[in-house]
Amino acid sequence: GDWGGWRVPGAEYDRDPHRIEWQARLIASTPALRQIAKELFAMVADSPHDAPRALEDLARKVAAVERFLAEVPEPETQTTAANVA
Repeated sequence: GDWGGWRVPGAEYDRDPHRIEWQARLIASTPALRQIAKELFAMVADSPHDAPRALEDLARKVAAVERFLAEVPEPETQTTAANVA
């Protein structure tokens, strides 16, 4: 069934509405959290020698997440009789 994007069926929502609502808030907050992370990364990049070690570590984690988000998986090829022959 079409549940309107990320939404879940009513039965699953009824089973754990707090979890589903938390997930909805997390999804809605993601752009703001990503912007905060990018600003932190930019601050460290602007003054790499002045940044505390903890902020450097966080900036590395931000860079890793950004790389993950930029990855585009290769499409899977379907094995057919023509491909096998």
